[in-house]
Amino acid sequence: MKILLIHPQNYLHSYRTGIYRRVASYSPITMPLLAALVPKEINADIRIVNEMIEDTDPETEADLVGITAIAGTSSKAYQLADTFRSRGIPVVMGGLHATMMKEEALEHADSVVCGYAEKTWPQLLGDFCAGKMKRVYRENSDYSFKELPCPRRELSRKSVYMVADTLELTRGCPRSCEFCVLRGFTGCRYYKKPIYEAIDEVKSLKSKMILFLDANLVGDKEYAAEFFTRMEPLKKWWAGCATSDIAEDKGLLRILVRSGCKGLLMGFETLCQDTLDCAGKGFNDAAKYKKTVKVLHDHGIAVHACFVFGFDSDTRETFEKTYEFVKSSDIDFIQYTLYTPFPGTPLFRKMEKEGRILTRNWALFNGQNCVFAPRTMSSGDLETNLRKIQKYTYGLGSTMARIRRCPPLLKPLFAAMNLNYGLYTKKIPGVRFAAGGLH
Repeated sequence: MKILLIHPQNYLHSYRTGIYRRVASYSPITMPLLAALVPKEINADIRIVNEMIEDTDPETEADLVGITAIAGTSSKAYQLADTFRSRGIPVVMGGLHATMMKEEALEHADSVVCGYAEKTWPQLLGDFCAGKMKRVYRENSDYSFKELPCPRRELSRKSVYMVADTLELTRGCPRSCEFCVLRGFTGCRYYKKPIYEAIDEVKSLKSKMILFLDANLVGDKEYAAEFFTRMEPLKKWWAGCATSDIAEDKGLLRILVRSGCKGLLMGFETLCQDTLDCAGKGFNDAAKYKKTVKVLHDHGIAVHACFVFGFDSDTRETFEKTYEFVKSSDIDFIQYTLYTPFPGTPLFRKMEKEGRILTRNWALFNGQNCVFAPRTMSSGDLETNLRKIQKYTYGLGSTMARIRRCPPLLKPLFAAMNLNYGLYTKKIPGVRFAAGGLH
């Protein structure tokens, strides 16, 4: 039996250079894990395609195709699904978008897996082999993130990734940020892998550098402290995601450093505290952002900060203030996106009720296109100012200044990230530099 598993990509990735596609990327974990969950008795020949690094050949021979998608990649996922089904090959779809837009996904797939698939995927495969695959599979209410096999990482083309060894320690997030798609997917549930299982998985990884794909590594600080204390003897370097209040917990921060933490991604989102409070991110203290960056740098941790534009309180001046902050704060890597009401979430339903959703072209729900009507500016102005702040932030002078400031051990990694992300932003259709500033 031949199984083809596909990570589709958004149209924006066609603007990435060959260097960016092969260097500034990490190995996804979803399909290697699903491959490991295929029952041995099926004797399957499994192939994984990640469209970040290669295109899907629509003529690939397969008995069953599995596709995972978020909102921004769902249009490509549907296109691929329709192509394979036209050849008589059954298609299974799963992931965030298929879970939240089940009926839509069923128009393009023979079966949809809702929620996490560790229990339902093997059941689906058994049903498929018996000729009785159901239209919908849904995780049980007693789902737990434990007793899972190690992902089949050997099926990924590890040599093309900047970080090839990735893993998950937790799933979900106990926070309730208004705009987070996880809120619609799992609510505020937070699942934790048994510590002994997670340590065994880390031990199996051969790379010095690993990346945790968790949405929030420190959602349970006691759990995080115990895990990373046990990880210290393994002498790994790692990066992952955490909330900005980690800088206030000196004890846990010291544990993270001793365990090999070299970089943290955190959502600063905005410099306006009232906006943070309204969005459910009141645990962020905007007045302390510079202090947060300094504290992490003092501990040898590089900072990857994310900012979002398009909140109801944002104006054109928001871009200017953010750019000035970024220039003066010594952040190592900056990512800008637009506020996006993802389909199926409470935020989407709220904006839909207000008549503010401008399109249902899911390919545009990628954080780079404005898909709703902003309160204080036009959608065109919002996109234009996003392109400008991206281009100014990733101008050669600003980029080289960040690279020079980066700690020596991390300089090659963050140099690649900055230079290649700069190339990516310059390929996105938009505006040229304006002499008058960001307005």
